[in-house]
Amino acid sequence: MNHPHRDAMKEELKRKELEQNLISAEDRLDEVGRNEVDRSEQIWQSVFFLNLFMIFLCPSGAFLITFEHSKVYDSLTLLDNYDDGSFFTLMLVVCIICCMVNIMGALITWVAINKARRGRMRYMIYAFVAWMAACIIILGTTLVQIFALFLSLATMFKDGFAMNMMLYGRVPEIAHKIHDFQIEGKCCGSFNYTEWFAITWSNIISKTTLNLPVSCCDLGNYTIDECIMESRFDRPQDLTVSNRGCVNTLEWYFKYILILSVCTMVTMFFMEFVIFMMSLINLPSIKSYENLLIEERIRMMMKRLAVHRQLTGADEEEENKDDLAD
Repeated sequence: MNHPHRDAMKEELKRKELEQNLISAEDRLDEVGRNEVDRSEQIWQSVFFLNLFMIFLCPSGAFLITFEHSKVYDSLTLLDNYDDGSFFTLMLVVCIICCMVNIMGALITWVAINKARRGRMRYMIYAFVAWMAACIIILGTTLVQIFALFLSLATMFKDGFAMNMMLYGRVPEIAHKIHDFQIEGKCCGSFNYTEWFAITWSNIISKTTLNLPVSCCDLGNYTIDECIMESRFDRPQDLTVSNRGCVNTLEWYFKYILILSVCTMVTMFFMEFVIFMMSLINLPSIKSYENLLIEERIRMMMKRLAVHRQLTGADEEEENKDDLAD
């Protein structure tokens, strides 16, 4: 004896079971994607925070280099072959470029962390990694240039200050700069105060005595009233002059800024390299994430097709039974 109500209940239970299997397939798809995200999300979070650190470091380094350079700029211009700070301006530009790349990297990695289907933005991440590689190359080139500049310091400072000393009596602006620097640096002449004796640095100096600018006075040991800037040829020891050459002071100023620049560039190079390597290592996760999603979508489609066939087959079987009953 047939029980239509019981058969209908069985079919309904079977249909619900098949639909539940279909829901499980959807859950599995989300779970696979979520697991893959969890494996790479920590790396992207680290890259994001490193980018934030670099966004702070790059402008700070640029500001520090610019600030320290501006303090001694007037003094460094006393070197005849000084490039007016073009090299330090170049480092400022490098810092700005790296900062812009890190801003882009922070935005991209933030989206990568929070975007559910991160594979769709893979080209943006590829572009970020490429720009990061460019920053590393630029920083490496800058470090090589700094090293080359270190090697050329001896040539730069050899005659640079002496050339401006010869203009002391003819160019008031240069005379004023040398005067201020010799007082500030407590120095006299390029390498030694005797260099002033061979220069006509004033129109009123006597040709029968040794004469020095008043800024050459050793103000660390004498007051301005005690300074003796003129003596006989055979009595140079009477001069109250500083024995320190100004080139040593200028060289220290320049080396200080270079050392500061090296520390900034090396730190930036190391941090950018770490960011680049972490991003590069995590790039395959984007592709594998996409592949897993594709595979799970295929499985899900096959599952849907199987469920559809089973449901369709059940309906056809029921129709056949009804036809036979009729």
